[in-house]
Amino acid sequence: LVSSCAVGGGGTSAGTPVGSTPAGPTAVGSEARLSLSADLADSGRRAYRFVAEISGGRTDDSSLYCQPTTWGFGDGPALAVTPSCAPWTAGMTVPTRFESSHTYSAAGRYEVTFEYGSLTAQTSIDVR
Repeated sequence: LVSSCAVGGGGTSAGTPVGSTPAGPTAVGSEARLSLSADLADSGRRAYRFVAEISGGRTDDSSLYCQPTTWGFGDGPALAVTPSCAPWTAGMTVPTRFESSHTYSAAGRYEVTFEYGSLTAQTSIDVR
């Protein structure tokens, strides 16, 4: 079981792999919405890349700043991170893109979730 998590970054998602169900965006509170996509990174190793993105809200919304994140890959304990952040000041922005990779040890159907504060997104993948 191998997991890693990185916050930030740029680029775009390459799409949803065969056998997965893309997560629809979840709106919570303000206009902010969270979506989650999965890409098969290495079929020989059952390795997947996940991208969660916040859209619709303002990037300077202090209520979205410095939120705890949780990745649940559906095959064991979730990976939770509580950030240590500087106090909010005018002009700061919140991250809108989160990436993680995970390698599954067995084939099966997995429910993958990502939480950023009160925002939640979920997708299903079929690992072969």
